[in-house]
Amino acid sequence: MYGNVDLEGVVILENHALHSGGGVVLAAGYDGGRIANNYVVRNSADVVDTSLHTADNSVEIANNTIVGDSSSTGIYIDDNASGMLKLTNNVVVNHTAGIEKVAGASVTLANNDVWGNTTNYLNVSPGSGDISVDPDFVDPGNDDHHLDADSQCIDSGTTVDELYFDYDGDRRTGALLDIGADEIQTDAFFIPLTVRRYTP
Repeated sequence: MYGNVDLEGVVILENHALHSGGGVVLAAGYDGGRIANNYVVRNSADVVDTSLHTADNSVEIANNTIVGDSSSTGIYIDDNASGMLKLTNNVVVNHTAGIEKVAGASVTLANNDVWGNTTNYLNVSPGSGDISVDPDFVDPGNDDHHLDADSQCIDSGTTVDELYFDYDGDRRTGALLDIGADEIQTDAFFIPLTVRRYTP
C-alpha cells in the first residue's frame, strides 16, 4: 500500500508473498491514514515473514486482530525514525515475534494484547495499558476470532478518535473500547416502570 491509507473492515486470510509482509505492507515515506478493524490471519512471506510490515510511516494501526501461523512476525516496524507510528488496541497472537522494530524506529504502543508469541516484544517495550492474556476467541479453529463473552480484551482498550464501529458494523460503546476488531455486544434489558400515586 502507498500513500494516505485507509484500510478498514476487511479479512486478509492465508496470503503468501514472495518478499515482505504476507498480509499488509505499507511502503516507505507516506504519512497519514489508518488501518483499523481488520482481521489479518495466517499470512506469510519468503523474505521478511510478517503479518503487517510498516516502513517509515506515520500511520495509526488500531483495533486489528492479527493472528499468526507460529512462524512469522506480527507487526514489523522497519523505520528510519522519520515516521511516527501508533499501535493501539490490537490483538497480536501466535507469531515468532509479536511486535518487532528495528533500531531507530519511532512507535507509540497503547492497550494492545500481545500474547502467545515465542517473543511478545522484540527491540520494543510494552506500551501503556498493554496486556498479555489469551484473547479467548469464540472458535479460532474455524477462524471465528470474535471475542468470547469472558474475554479479558473486553473494555481493556482505549479511545480511538472517530472509530465508532467494529468490523461487523456494531457500535463501539462504553467508556473503554474492546481490544481487537470485534466489539462485543451485550443484550439490552428493560426494567418495568412502576408508577405510584401518592396523596399527602
